[in-house]
Amino acid sequence: MYIFINGIPHEADNKESSPIRVKQEKIDSHMFITTNPTLIQKYTVEIESEFLSQNEVELGLEVKEDEIAFAMEKDFYENDLRQAMENFQEEGIIPKNPPFFLFKNKTDMVRLDINAKGNRLTDWIRDKLGDFHEVAVFVAKLLGLKDELLVPQVNMVRLNNGSIDLVEGELDLRPDKKTAVLVHGLCSVVGDNFVELYGLLEAEFNVVAFSYPTVRPAITENASILAEKIAEINDGSEGVIVFAHSMGGIVSRSAIVEEEADISSLIMAGTPNNGSFLAKSMVNQFEDKWFFMAILDEFNPKNWRMADLADLKYESNQGILDLCQESPFIKELNELEQSYHHVNKYFVLAGNKFWGRSDYIVSAANVTSLKAGDSAINLPGMTCAWHHWGYYSDTDYLKTSIKNAFQYLNVPVQSTL
Repeated sequence: MYIFINGIPHEADNKESSPIRVKQEKIDSHMFITTNPTLIQKYTVEIESEFLSQNEVELGLEVKEDEIAFAMEKDFYENDLRQAMENFQEEGIIPKNPPFFLFKNKTDMVRLDINAKGNRLTDWIRDKLGDFHEVAVFVAKLLGLKDELLVPQVNMVRLNNGSIDLVEGELDLRPDKKTAVLVHGLCSVVGDNFVELYGLLEAEFNVVAFSYPTVRPAITENASILAEKIAEINDGSEGVIVFAHSMGGIVSRSAIVEEEADISSLIMAGTPNNGSFLAKSMVNQFEDKWFFMAILDEFNPKNWRMADLADLKYESNQGILDLCQESPFIKELNELEQSYHHVNKYFVLAGNKFWGRSDYIVSAANVTSLKAGDSAINLPGMTCAWHHWGYYSDTDYLKTSIKNAFQYLNVPVQSTL
């Protein structure tokens, strides 16, 4: 590890006389990460308060493409993280402003600004009393990263021992069936988060997944490729219905509006149709929080896209910038919607499990309307007590909501529902 003091690099040490002391530690059994990623380094960094108040300090680490570095307030890591994991996995709840920080890529290494203006780490340090503050720093290797596709692709979806599998090779489409295309959200994959939906669709639909990198490419880039894939699918089946989650709904809308994709119906679950307030309000820290949520979910490879999580260490993340509330992209897309009127193709699923108005990540109002200036279009759909990660895996509401969506969109089905 390197310490940058007022821009000048110094090798870290653990001398008693040092104002910043770094101690490398063993990976112990208290680790919160199970199999993916694999923690390969752990440090404890002690920072002298007075020295920090008088100098600009950064921590630096050399990491590989399939590695990522992050820091946590040590007391939170040792005492509160396990409960945070349980709250997330059971209820989808994450701590408010968790003391968690990603190292960002700069030239030949990743760095973390300790006392940058507006940095939550700085705010946390200022709130602490004492002569020294302790930060736990980790380097983790993301398994399976090099095997992931770096470009969008479609795959047949199959159920294997209760879990979703994506089948490599050519699509095996029955021409007498419609095709359901599943489109995931930010830093995610089509995995077990779609398993209940697949069970409802498999009898009457060809079911395929559109997988795409969500962080670095612009949304329009992914939308253009989705439109191309839809055209190929339409040549081999009776039409296409898209089931999108979160950011996937924005990608799908862009494919319809800007690329004229031949999608007969679009069902969007938890989609921030006016952009993500979370992304806008935390544009420099949003990546931290998303990566932290993945940690709370123990990096389940069925739900998280490892390559996207690795991309969060870069600052040029156009996909996230496009997703921001009131971004130029969102404004233009919603303005086009006012003119083209594709609403008759749309049906939305919105969650109000939290505070009676939100799925925890996206407010119900943000899902159910398209706003452009002073104009707004209300979208047809259902609002139920979903949380953001449970739309297509929650059996309590899913069957009824899909049945209502099909009725509204005039989708003929026989045995599915």
